[in-house]
Formats: sequence, C-alpha cells, structure tokens
Amino acid sequence: MSAGGYSAPQDATPEVQGYCNAVKLEVQKQTGSNYSVFQAERYISQVVSGMNYVVKVRCGGTEYIHIKIYVPLTMGNQPPKLEGYQQCKTKEDPIMPF
Repeated sequence: MSAGGYSAPQDATPEVQGYCNAVKLEVQKQTGSNYSVFQAERYISQVVSGMNYVVKVRCGGTEYIHIKIYVPLTMGNQPPKLEGYQQCKTKEDPIMPF
C-alpha cells in the first residue's frame, strides 16, 4: 500500500466484520432496508488520521452493498463511522474508493 493510497482487495477479517456490524443499523436506516444477512466478504483499506475501509458486504442472495467506514486511530469513545454506501452491487463488482 502506498502512502495515502488504498490497499489491494483482501478477504474480510473478523475485525472488519465487527466494523460492519457496528454500522449496520445506520446502513439500514439510510437505505431503508432491513438486512437479515450482513456478511463482509472483501475490503480495501487506507491509512488516514485513522483507517478508511471500503467493504463489499453480502446482504442475502445475490444482493451486495459497498460501505465506507472510518475507524479512528484510538477507538476510545469514538466508534466506527459510516461514511457512505453504494447499493445495487454484485459479487463481481470491484471494490473501488468512493
């Protein structure tokens, strides 16, 4: 990963799944959807004043969403924050910064 650039796509880890779980309710609120499945599959990351993650999340069947999460350097009292999302994605769609 180059300074300020995004990493290559990687398989999701339990840590990344935890970040997704932390923002799931906000994603559902903003999209107006209720996801029974919310499984992180792949992600890219970027070092900033914390970490940005763009995660490909399976929402059931062939439905996917890409979500951008910001995680502060010191978790302390600051939880992961949803920075954006892209709906209508497929398993084959590449993960791109947005």
